[in-house]
Amino acid sequence: MKTISLLFVTFFVLVTLTTATTDYWFEQKIDHFNPLDDRKFQQLYYVNDTYYQEGGPLFFIFNGEGPMPGLYNEYGYPVELASKYNALVVSLEHRYYGVSLPFGEESHTNENLQYLHTEQVLEDFAQFRHHIFEKYNLASTTKVFGFGCSYSGVLSAWFRTKNPHLIDGVFSGSSPVWATLDFTSYMELVESRLSTECVDSVASAVTQINNLLDTIDGRIQLQRMFNTCQELLMPFDVQMFKYNIQGGIMGAVQYQNPPDWPETAACDAMEAATDKLAEYIKQFAYPNGSCMELDPASSYIDDGKSWYYQKASQFGFFKNTPPNSKIFFQGVDADFHKALIQKIFGQPFYPDVDFTNAYYGGKDVNWSNIIFTNGINEPWSLLSITDMKLNSDSVVVVDYEDAGHCAPYHFYNDKMPPGVLNARKKIDEFITKVTSN
Repeated sequence: MKTISLLFVTFFVLVTLTTATTDYWFEQKIDHFNPLDDRKFQQLYYVNDTYYQEGGPLFFIFNGEGPMPGLYNEYGYPVELASKYNALVVSLEHRYYGVSLPFGEESHTNENLQYLHTEQVLEDFAQFRHHIFEKYNLASTTKVFGFGCSYSGVLSAWFRTKNPHLIDGVFSGSSPVWATLDFTSYMELVESRLSTECVDSVASAVTQINNLLDTIDGRIQLQRMFNTCQELLMPFDVQMFKYNIQGGIMGAVQYQNPPDWPETAACDAMEAATDKLAEYIKQFAYPNGSCMELDPASSYIDDGKSWYYQKASQFGFFKNTPPNSKIFFQGVDADFHKALIQKIFGQPFYPDVDFTNAYYGGKDVNWSNIIFTNGINEPWSLLSITDMKLNSDSVVVVDYEDAGHCAPYHFYNDKMPPGVLNARKKIDEFITKVTSN
């Protein structure tokens, strides 16, 4: 089974209200910064011109770490707004994801992955913007507004900062603009978010798992319970097992969004269960029919390998277990992540997050014409812009307490709480301000 990261299932795709989205291909340079390299590849993009009227703005959807097709009903707010603003909506698939592969089936070799870098990605967007203006004969005065959330929100903020002449304003939601090697605070926030009853229920299951891991017979039982693809024999296999199974509770807290409210549902089920381990498996184990892959070389392939390469080369974002945690497993630490990189890529390397933060500015940037939104009770807000003191004529910071990751960016549903509705209102008002100037 392919590993899916937690930044990670937030694939930023174009949502249509009418089925009028059309896909096209754009010829893109593989290396924008080497004039002697003229190699090119085909990059997928979408267009929704259903609501476009001449003179309307260009809505530019920044796509993130995954394929565009298949999730049309997930992140719909930009197209909902397009009908109001008579906007042309476009989205470019991120290089090395989906079908936009610079080297086809050979795109994920170590040598070929060197062109998977945010500097190349931002230049992809710049060249694509030029293409759209030419293709649709847009006036030079056409306003351009960008949208992104999670990693694609990082891209939208960085694109505006590096190319203010190409884009008039952006929405950047739940965006970890600060790269870090040690993201222990992710798990600390998750654990602090949960009720005492929920923590105790999950902790009961974790204790049972740790006890079973202490014996050969116990490991054999766990192999069967969690349907692992490999035996739990080697120390790294055990650590990989721990890393995999604890992702479920992290995801439930991160994506505590309507209408399903996964954190609430998981905690209610864990608290009500008499057999805590059985319920833990039901809530957080892999689905029936697929085994849990413990070999990183087999699980981190295609899009999963692309994302981990970006983490290992630029971002870090390594979620380490805090000391004395009740619900997370010890041993998921910096050494584990270094070993994981070695297993995936066959050679050791580690991200230079100091360079990333210096090059893009981290949190200490003179932002302009950006609206940041964050659910302050979800972990990625810790690496984003949440300081309300930054509010100014050109920067808007909106925090909400009643939902999780990227909540305002979703297609509207009637379970959205007041904080999320307020964030959506602020985004709308900000777009009006930017596009009417």
